Amino acid sequence: MKIGILTSGGDCPGINATIRGVCKTAINHYGMEVYGIHSGFRGLLDNDIVPLDESSLTGLLNLGGTILGTSREKPFKRKAGAVSENRPAIMLQTIRERGLDCIVCIGGNGTQKTAAKLAEAGVNVVSIPKTIDNDVWGTDVSFGFDSAVTIATDAIDRLHSTASAHQRVMVIEVMGHKAGWIALHSGMAGGGDIILLPEIPFDIHRIGDAIINRLKKGKPYSIVVVAEGIPTIGGKKAAQYIGLGFICVLLAILLGFILVTSYKSEQKESRHLSEIADDQQSGIEDYEAVKERAKELEEISSEEAEDTEDIKSKNTEDTEKTDTAETEDADKTEDTKDTKDETAAAASGIVCWGDDLINGEESNTYSYMAVLQKLLTDNGYNMTVINKTLQGGGTLSMMKMAGVSDETIQGYITRHQQAANGAQLNVTETGIRDLTEEQTTRNDMDCIPVIFMGYYGGWNHDPAELADQQEQILNTFQNKNQFIVVGTRPMDGSVTSEALDQVLSQKWGEHYISLADVTAQPSSTYEAQQAMAEAILQKLQELNYISKN
Repeated sequence: MKIGILTSGGDCPGINATIRGVCKTAINHYGMEVYGIHSGFRGLLDNDIVPLDESSLTGLLNLGGTILGTSREKPFKRKAGAVSENRPAIMLQTIRERGLDCIVCIGGNGTQKTAAKLAEAGVNVVSIPKTIDNDVWGTDVSFGFDSAVTIATDAIDRLHSTASAHQRVMVIEVMGHKAGWIALHSGMAGGGDIILLPEIPFDIHRIGDAIINRLKKGKPYSIVVVAEGIPTIGGKKAAQYIGLGFICVLLAILLGFILVTSYKSEQKESRHLSEIADDQQSGIEDYEAVKERAKELEEISSEEAEDTEDIKSKNTEDTEKTDTAETEDADKTEDTKDTKDETAAAASGIVCWGDDLINGEESNTYSYMAVLQKLLTDNGYNMTVINKTLQGGGTLSMMKMAGVSDETIQGYITRHQQAANGAQLNVTETGIRDLTEEQTTRNDMDCIPVIFMGYYGGWNHDPAELADQQEQILNTFQNKNQFIVVGTRPMDGSVTSEALDQVLSQKWGEHYISLADVTAQPSSTYEAQQAMAEAILQKLQELNYISKN
């Protein structure tokens, strides 16, 4: 029996060892004649075939590459514009002329497809899966994969010391085509902090957040392992998308500065709160003095008027009412205030809906929710702040958590897909996070909602749609007249703060707080969280939503 053996496709460790194993077994155990086919399937087209014996196999076990050579020839694929050439017929003729009873094909997916075509044409074929990508169907592990993982793991291991010493974010791109096996195995074995795979959608904003959170926990470096086939915006290859690493480095530098100055900021904040308290007391005293003087002027004016008795009678009737009400509009304002105070008393607390830009221990210390709770308590307001935020979730996930109907949410997803016109969409624009029972349970219906959402997307870069989605959540609350909306800054820069503020301020009026007007610091910083809490407290007071009684 005569057999031919060829190697096709990309390079891979262990090819020569495989050739040696096949040939020695065929020659020594079965007495077969073995012929080497040069340059893959190209050798069958060119009739480039040589006999192999034991002497030809000496020294192959540890030799890299392939002694037979390789190519990416696809003989069954028609070349556009080429002169008609029946390449499959040429190969079959070569096999018959050489008297080959079987062809052993060593290669990956492309090689296996061609081998399957030969089998359909009546040729006896033995396929050996060869690929570092480990993406051949029906095979648990192809040879070459283990070596690739070992090399990639060693490279990742070596980068840890450098990344740690220099406090860097290292982005490592590994091979694998459209399969993430190498990235997954080497990333786990090498201690990668973030692993990006083609099979699992990812949000580039959450990657940045994960790196920032590591820095906050005292881990000043990160290892990001990226498979070459990951989906990217605009269909860019992973190598082109690698600029993410530089963004992360800049964020790390910024956070480092923030952490260094946090202690000073805490002291500054303490002094600031004391100043506010002093100013408030002074303002109360000034107000009482002005009110008393206004009362005196009113009495003088009443004595000089011709209708003194009528006015005195009116003053006697209004003695128990407020002395500062001078116009009908002021009276209406007082009536509105009384109504709001009564409603506020019925509210069980304040609930913060939307993006949680801080997690872990920091969320309990300097998040705007924690600061707001402290400010309320310190200023004599008996109100509880409830955390109903969703870490790293888009607005679609938040609507799901709020109980908005699936039909409504699907409507947004469909519009996003139609607007994309087949282009790759960020997962936050179409995906819904898996939510726990605790997250979907509503115990805040009678609370005053503070809506801060949109940082991670979900509204297709349309401020009007974000406003509509905010309204969908607000409509789930009992009192639809009491609420506050805070305008976020989209991380990807697709919408400017000015454009966002213009739409949302027009939509929500006095209920709206522009984050850009409150602070110039990034939202996740200590300073920004403090400023946001102060602005929310001020808005609650301005709208008469809270009472000390």
